[in-house]
Amino acid sequence: KQFSTSDHSIQMSEAASSMHKIFQQNDEDKLTSVLATLDPNTRRAITRSVGSKSSSWLTVLPIALHHFDLSATEFRDSLALRYHRPLLKAPANCDGCGDDFNMTHALDCRKAGFVIQRHNEVRE
Repeated sequence: KQFSTSDHSIQMSEAASSMHKIFQQNDEDKLTSVLATLDPNTRRAITRSVGSKSSSWLTVLPIALHHFDLSATEFRDSLALRYHRPLLKAPANCDGCGDDFNMTHALDCRKAGFVIQRHNEVRE
């Protein structure tokens, strides 16, 4: 049989699609085996990250005009939040109210937390 470029192109496309499915299944199998070894909170965090488009912020251009630029500390803290890891270099107490500092408090504190920062950003 004589070589046909169109037949070759179709076969290559089908082979690539088949290999993609195999690689995808291998990745899913690996993820399942890794998830089985994790504690429930970490498992949930990773499952939510993998199952949604929540990773898009990692590929955004760091444009200061739109507040997409993160400092090294902000980036590190964002990753810690994403994977439910403790924040490095976090203060022991809240600067605004003096309560024990943790991520829940930072998100909820009405005196110095992210609530007031979000309010101020919207107001400006």
